[in-house]
Amino acid sequence: MSSSLSLSFSAARQAFISDIFSIARSAGGEARLVGGVVRNGLLARQKGYGFDPEQDLDVAVSLPVTVFVEAARQKGLRVLETGLAHGTVTVMANEQQAEVTQLRSDVNTDGRHATVRPTTNWQTDALRRDFTMNALYLDAEGTLHDLVGGVEDLEQGCLRFVGDAARRLQEDHLRLLRALRFLACYPNLSMPKKDQLALSQHVHLLPVLSAERIAGELKRLMAGAAALPILRQASIMGVDQILFGASFSADVLVHPVLEKLWGGLSFVQRLACCLPVGQRVKAGSLLKLSRAEQRFLSSADQPADRILVAGLLGPHWARSAYHLGDVSFLYALQAACSHQEADRPTTCPDQVIDQLFEKLRQIVFFQPPSCPVSGRDVEQHFGLSGPAVGACLDQLRELWAEAEFTATKNQLLAHIDIKEFIDQNKNNDKDR
Repeated sequence: MSSSLSLSFSAARQAFISDIFSIARSAGGEARLVGGVVRNGLLARQKGYGFDPEQDLDVAVSLPVTVFVEAARQKGLRVLETGLAHGTVTVMANEQQAEVTQLRSDVNTDGRHATVRPTTNWQTDALRRDFTMNALYLDAEGTLHDLVGGVEDLEQGCLRFVGDAARRLQEDHLRLLRALRFLACYPNLSMPKKDQLALSQHVHLLPVLSAERIAGELKRLMAGAAALPILRQASIMGVDQILFGASFSADVLVHPVLEKLWGGLSFVQRLACCLPVGQRVKAGSLLKLSRAEQRFLSSADQPADRILVAGLLGPHWARSAYHLGDVSFLYALQAACSHQEADRPTTCPDQVIDQLFEKLRQIVFFQPPSCPVSGRDVEQHFGLSGPAVGACLDQLRELWAEAEFTATKNQLLAHIDIKEFIDQNKNNDKDR
């Protein structure tokens, strides 16, 4: 089945794509756009999704990849042999790049890697792909080639595996997370019941995957418009237990405030929301996250002062947020969930939800101004040195927080409590 599709690219990108088409033709084959860029172009036309003209480009070619590489280099394009053993190279020109792959079939697979066999048959190539919506090809003339029913599936809002779902999942275990990611990113899509069943039956295969691949899919899943309901679905399937050895925090994931807050959070903040205290550090280690991300999760796993946590939902929330640091919104969210436990979150009046959201939004993006007193100020004003300077600064910052971050340097240095602190510190030195 074929139809037409027009994609809007910048002049530079369109010229780059045209060069690839021309190079393949001159070398005795054909090149077609395939995968995400074609799928997203069709979704933009059918469902009104936005189309990103700078998204990654995937190109399939019906000739030996080595022949294409030689022709591309002769035309002045830079070629990186990123996956030559699997028939894949990266082609670059100026700021443009595309991943070019020879048509192939997968001969042997182990869930992570495949032994491939080159082919010149477009149908054979389409049958080895994951979902019907990803097996759409767009040629140089703008003709859309649909060999497995992807166009009809998209029209009907159906995310369907190519052929047998169980076989596709056994070939590449990452396809399970990719399915959940697509459902999260495209809320209008749903899976046939038999494909959903196949997902549930193959969750146990996920640990075979590398941490980097799992983390990559989770990041994109959590950025999707329907991330929260899909995460709840993933939890029902047992994905959380398989990946992290713990269940997602169900009471948090269903709270309407989190739905309103979710879009403004980073990946590591979202991950922390999903997992209960005591499991966050482990998750960061399992996913091999960056040091900064793991430091955040370590802070999020620490027990917090109950008085400070209670203060997060009160009028002096900034004071508590200052002391609790960048994980304070997690404690506030948990406090909000506990506060509404008797009156389920889904039944909260809209006004209450809006108020909670505004409070949590303030906490998430809270950045107190710098304390106006420095270590040099302490040395010069009080004549202190060594560890006493740090101790004095800590006391001054405490007073500054108590004053809701409004006190000036002179007010802090003249504060009665800091004078008492200095006197006591000096008396202790004399006693020694």
